Amino acid sequence: ASSKLRLRSPFSSKPKVPGKWQISGAELLHIGAGDPPIKKENQDAVKVLLDYGPEGNATLALCLDGHGPHGLLVARKALEFFEQHTQRVIADPLGQLSGLFAECNAFLSDCPQVGFRSRMSGATASLVLIVDQIVYIANVGDSRVILVPGKSGAPISLSVDHRPENEFEKSRVEECGGVVRPITAGSPPRIWLSDAKARELGFHQPCPGLMLSRSLGDEIAKMAGCTYEPTVSCADMGSSSSFYIFAASDGVWDAMEDAQVATILRKQSSMDRALELIKDRAIEGWNEKRLADNIGIACLKISR
Repeated sequence: ASSKLRLRSPFSSKPKVPGKWQISGAELLHIGAGDPPIKKENQDAVKVLLDYGPEGNATLALCLDGHGPHGLLVARKALEFFEQHTQRVIADPLGQLSGLFAECNAFLSDCPQVGFRSRMSGATASLVLIVDQIVYIANVGDSRVILVPGKSGAPISLSVDHRPENEFEKSRVEECGGVVRPITAGSPPRIWLSDAKARELGFHQPCPGLMLSRSLGDEIAKMAGCTYEPTVSCADMGSSSSFYIFAASDGVWDAMEDAQVATILRKQSSMDRALELIKDRAIEGWNEKRLADNIGIACLKISR
């Protein structure tokens, strides 16, 4: 089942601040570092939609990170689905966001352009929906969403990193018959089919070796305990005068700490400039490792 988490606003002890929110947004995509780039394509997909919904009273931000041979296709099709259909859950996000993710996963399986291509390809998905001064978040995978108070205070994670190194996720996968182990000693754990299940499906070597425990697509990994069920949370920010909602793929989070992102956001008056600086700092981190990953960012700035 999906997990739901209600988050207290760091300003919840204060009365609501009157006045309408002013919301602005920015997006950034960058292919994996290197010259030429180490990655052949950027499989991330991001979108910020202000004045969203039939009445224009909502804001939607999306960050997806594709993986596998057809990861970009899966990420883009899932983004299109959420862009079109999230408006249907505006009246009851907490009650309907989990069902929306289930519909999206079914859509990917049935879509002629995706279909079988999602057997060994998939995408993370982080969805941020703001309605009536409440921020709703639903996510699968590790495209983290953080809340950054405008002037001071530690950033707050609004999502869950769904990786098999998480003990809860590891236990859940194993209860579903999947196997969690690294490729080599010391490397991150991955999800695998049991040997019996792999033989039953006609695979002659271990698979799929996914580093996520929840995602969209990844139909083979679903047989090993991966799930499309999101973690859903909400934060009532009606008493806050300013804050950021920052969603990014692991191309940022595997190279930077939440606090580093928060510091850059606060220091820059231009959100576009802030995202460029965050991208540059993430690239520095990847260069130090002599590795690379794609970067996708969707950011909202909320103030009165």
